[in-house]
Amino acid sequence: MTGGPGSKDEFQCAPLFLSLSSKLNGLDQSHKQQLIESANGVFGFVTKSNKTNKLAYWVIDLKKNPQLTWSEESINNALKQLDSKHGRVDVVVSTDDETLLQILRGKINAMQAFSSGKLRVKGSMAVGMRLEPTLRAFRTKTKAKTASTSQTNTKFKATENLLGEMKAVIKTFSQEERQKLLTKVNLIAVLKVTNPENSNESVTYTLNLSKGNTGEVVLNGPASDHKLNQDITVTVNQKDFELLSSGKLNGQSAYMRGKLKLQGNIFKAMSLDDVFQIAKKQKLKAKL
Repeated sequence: MTGGPGSKDEFQCAPLFLSLSSKLNGLDQSHKQQLIESANGVFGFVTKSNKTNKLAYWVIDLKKNPQLTWSEESINNALKQLDSKHGRVDVVVSTDDETLLQILRGKINAMQAFSSGKLRVKGSMAVGMRLEPTLRAFRTKTKAKTASTSQTNTKFKATENLLGEMKAVIKTFSQEERQKLLTKVNLIAVLKVTNPENSNESVTYTLNLSKGNTGEVVLNGPASDHKLNQDITVTVNQKDFELLSSGKLNGQSAYMRGKLKLQGNIFKAMSLDDVFQIAKKQKLKAKL
């Protein structure tokens, strides 16, 4: 390909790369690891504007820490911007802006574009052949994540609000009060809240209430996403979780009546009532 470097705004595929970068950064660790295992390569893209013949360079690093960068100058410069420890691009894909746009959208198969001469590959053909399934897997994972997020924002809004209140209250604690609570509770719990109308629908959070934790207490997703080992897993439907949080339902009573399921160290779960009702107690305190 010939032509000088162009501005990112000149390329149709630029917004898709920007979106891809944002979604890549938003994936949880387990999905990132799956992409790394399936792709295991550093992909370079050289694309030529169909209008100006100018060039743009993109690099997607899917070897260690998935990330994407753009450069006006060259693939090598894009790689330097990534601060990649791998030191090289495994495969460079060259095509025009329109073709790359359709490949990223899933409208054109990368291998078909290669066979028809619309796309050229330089470097490891083995890595190049993983491009299409990698893009397809990425699109599938981001769609699933979007659906999951949408579900959380609607059917599980009450859970999100209750945990948000808990986070807000804990942030008002002094360092001494926070550590006193965490020392008393000292557990990592995975909270799985199900839809009362359909138990197959659920949302999962991790409560990092371990002694000495100075970071976030409420985390999205299972403990494994955050490289944590849970002590217990709590499963409860949203209506009963609301009752637990308001103090209208006792955790031990809910467990005995089958409204709350526990896996792991059951004795450690005894202190969860104190945690679930943090926001309620703080509101009562404010009224006094």
